[in-house]
Amino acid sequence: MLSDSFFLHLLKAFLVVSVFPLVIAGIISCVSFYNVSFEYAVSYSNKKSELVALQINMLQDVNEKITNSLHNSSMMQLEMRSGLYGHTHTMEDLFKINEALSYIKNSSVSGIEGIYCIKKNGTVYQSNTTAVYKYFNTDVQWYQDVQEKQQGIWLSPYKHSLVTPALEGNYVAYLCPYLDYITGEMNGVVLIEMDCDEIWEILRKDSEKDSTQYSILNQENHVIYTTDSDQRKATEEMLDENKFSYVEELNNGWKIVSNISKTEIFLSVVKSLIILFTILLLVCFSIIIIVSIKKANEISMPIKKLTESTKLVQRGQYDVQMDIPNTSGEIVELYQNFNKMIVALQKYTSKIIEEQKKLRLANYKALQAQINPHFLYNTLDSINWMAIEKEEYEISRMLRNLGVILRYSVNQSNQMASVSEV
Repeated sequence: MLSDSFFLHLLKAFLVVSVFPLVIAGIISCVSFYNVSFEYAVSYSNKKSELVALQINMLQDVNEKITNSLHNSSMMQLEMRSGLYGHTHTMEDLFKINEALSYIKNSSVSGIEGIYCIKKNGTVYQSNTTAVYKYFNTDVQWYQDVQEKQQGIWLSPYKHSLVTPALEGNYVAYLCPYLDYITGEMNGVVLIEMDCDEIWEILRKDSEKDSTQYSILNQENHVIYTTDSDQRKATEEMLDENKFSYVEELNNGWKIVSNISKTEIFLSVVKSLIILFTILLLVCFSIIIIVSIKKANEISMPIKKLTESTKLVQRGQYDVQMDIPNTSGEIVELYQNFNKMIVALQKYTSKIIEEQKKLRLANYKALQAQINPHFLYNTLDSINWMAIEKEEYEISRMLRNLGVILRYSVNQSNQMASVSEV
């Protein structure tokens, strides 16, 4: 059985060997991982912003090329001029214009949903309908803004087509005044509607995982799109000092703002490190327990064998010999001393047995030396009485004298005496 003190020492060893180093390593790793994660988040968000900027700038270039081609088209110039300065047009001309716009749309990049040329009188030339005759109310604000600014503008995202409200989607629009190359006056507006879902999807993808909130600002720095559902919150977070902001300027005057949350990155790193170091602690603790139990058994087993051998010696088995383990340290020395003790004990026991044998032999000889004279004396005494019975008194006298000499020799064996004294 392993004692409580053993587990207490094991716990101390675990704290010293595993916990404290891992805590220090965790702090260092947290700082390092945070820096790496933050740099990765900045790099990743910059790439996403640059990709969206590339898409919008490409659409800007395409829109300008489309409007330039429409401005340079003599047929389009005549159609936009017709009905304004005494010029007239036919249905065949309208059909040709719509067909040309449809061809431009289809041969352009993906994302262009519709191309419209809207004259000041409301006549609409469009690419996405078979209808050849349609009128539009030019009193809307965006039409007046183009007419006032006399330059291309972008409209913020909206849900329904400006010209064909029945068409629903996520649109952005590019508006450009259509100028008569003879008079220089604005004859209408070129409207190009684009699907912005593909652009927004680039920003939405993995935006939660990379701890970045993306926003698109228009020319007035108003948030027109954000990956955060709360636009007011998104606007406030752009001013948060705990967030890193990256701004990408677009050719159309918009801005893409990437707000990277330092707090979220830090918490994410800490959470990951806690999980990692918890696993490492469990692994280290398991290894320490296994190694400690193995080492404890390596120490306790030799001691247990030594205890069993000691009990055999107590029962009188002095021929016990311990096999020296193939290790080093106190256990080997203890085994060697035990074997030396057994050898010494065997010699001492043998010596005692030998001395006891000699003592018994001496006692026997001494007893034998005492028994022989007495036996002879008793024999002579018996013969004496037999001689008396047969009235052999001379023989009896001689036997008594011989008995006296024997008794004297037994009692006074160590003293010198003459025959006359006896």
